[in-house]
Amino acid sequence: MTKLYTLLLASACALSVSAQKSISEIPFKAPERSVRNVQLSEGKAESKKLIKAEEGEGEIPASIVGKTYVTLFNDWDIACNGQLTVAEGADGGIVLKRFAGGYDVNATYDSTTGTITIPVNVEVGKTSSGVTVMLYSLIDTERFSKVDPIIGHVKGNGIEFELGVYCQAGTGGMVLMEDVIAIEANGSLTVNKNKSNSATVPLYITKTANDLLEVVGVSTLMFGAYCPMNFTLDETNKVAVYTFGGVVDRQYTNSGYQSWYCGGVDNGSVSDLIMNVATTDNSTTMSVDQLFCGYPNGAGYTGYTFSDVEVTIDFNVFTAEVKEPGIEIGLEDWTEIATATVTDGWITPVLKTNGTTFDDPKDYPITAKIARNNDNPNLLLVINPYVYGSGFPMNDDNTRGYIMIDVTDPEFVLVTPGVFCGVYNGTDPVCCTNVEGFYMAQGVNKSSIQQALADECPEWSTFTTDADGNSVISIPNCRFTYTNDMTRLRKWTGREDAMKATITFNESGSGVANIEADDVNAPIEYFNLKGVKVANPENGVFIRRQGDKVSKVVVNK
Repeated sequence: MTKLYTLLLASACALSVSAQKSISEIPFKAPERSVRNVQLSEGKAESKKLIKAEEGEGEIPASIVGKTYVTLFNDWDIACNGQLTVAEGADGGIVLKRFAGGYDVNATYDSTTGTITIPVNVEVGKTSSGVTVMLYSLIDTERFSKVDPIIGHVKGNGIEFELGVYCQAGTGGMVLMEDVIAIEANGSLTVNKNKSNSATVPLYITKTANDLLEVVGVSTLMFGAYCPMNFTLDETNKVAVYTFGGVVDRQYTNSGYQSWYCGGVDNGSVSDLIMNVATTDNSTTMSVDQLFCGYPNGAGYTGYTFSDVEVTIDFNVFTAEVKEPGIEIGLEDWTEIATATVTDGWITPVLKTNGTTFDDPKDYPITAKIARNNDNPNLLLVINPYVYGSGFPMNDDNTRGYIMIDVTDPEFVLVTPGVFCGVYNGTDPVCCTNVEGFYMAQGVNKSSIQQALADECPEWSTFTTDADGNSVISIPNCRFTYTNDMTRLRKWTGREDAMKATITFNESGSGVANIEADDVNAPIEYFNLKGVKVANPENGVFIRRQGDKVSKVVVNK
């Protein structure tokens, strides 16, 4: 896979392990989430948006009692993960154990609609100092409600929540969870297995390459910052290796965030974490005698040493199919229509091919295939833009990835968020998007986006046909997200001016928009502007497709 390591993000820089660092151990005690001095204004929710859970598609389960989930959310200014286990409650209700920052909350579950309802303005527990913790619903980063319940929608193995979770501990406020989704755990981590202070946390584990395993949830053992761990799999030697140097957690302190690192223990020093792997047909156990989590402290590291460590996984890590991160792309649903030349505004702007100055994307034109969705002619797919031989200036491996573009509105083109492009920033899978596509996916309408972001975006993404008949997609507002944190829109600090893309292609001498169809023998099909096929179009603007020719037409009946 293609991995991007940039000096712009300190978390992507590996620490040297050539000289082992000594360990000073502190007694392990599960830390309590820090109380922030945050005061929000009370209000009533005016609109509720749904965050689509990546794994949330499927049938509504009849019951969720007994299920354990890994939660993903934003805690004020940092991405986090947590956990919840569903237990039976009183009077037919349920209890979401350890959901709200470690506190249990009572709820109800309606299996006919798959709806979880969490009442608010209730006490959920006390801090270690005896201060009462009250639960409210978080509307946004400035408001909470004592009236609106927190609603969760269950589908398959995912839950997506409207409104977030806000707690007050005495006079101190804690913004615990914003933009919350939950994915059913398919693994667990147990530490100090044979000791009185043993602890177990749920994990969500994905095989993202033939030799790579992404593990989410280890940080829940400590402070809960969202820091996926990527293990390299070695089937020959039956081991999984996590290279020491990646950030696995972040601790909130009065002076900012302190990064924590994880590794193995070698004669009192921290080293790479090497876990033995045992498998059956449909399960895996990874184990190691000692695991260390700690932070830099002078010449060494201070933190927790865990013994008898075991990770259990609900699939065989060596035989399981590779699952690419992000929205699944079924190429059988697409038809290649042309070869495009791409000026890349997402990844190339932060590369330094010569080792000193940043690359100019115009110096590295990328060649990639363009496909059209078979059901929606306005949906285009850039296929494998960052693979070896494409012209992209960094080619570690031949890895698949895509950029999905919606040209329904030629004057307001959307780059669909949540599609893995094939590049990792350290261990984070990158998804290309643009300002327009990101906020439209969040439920914000076009006029609101244009009004609110007029200063940030003086130009909007367009789809035009040039004088030579080439289709040209211009994207002046390139942004990106991570598949493991799709609620935050990102750009490269100091390289915003270079984050502009153009995609130029010629579909047999024609573009997609404003072109008359001339294949008179092919059947004519009509689609509305959302891409839905219409048998008998009446009174409106429609997409007309005949053969491989597509045009936008006005129908008056």
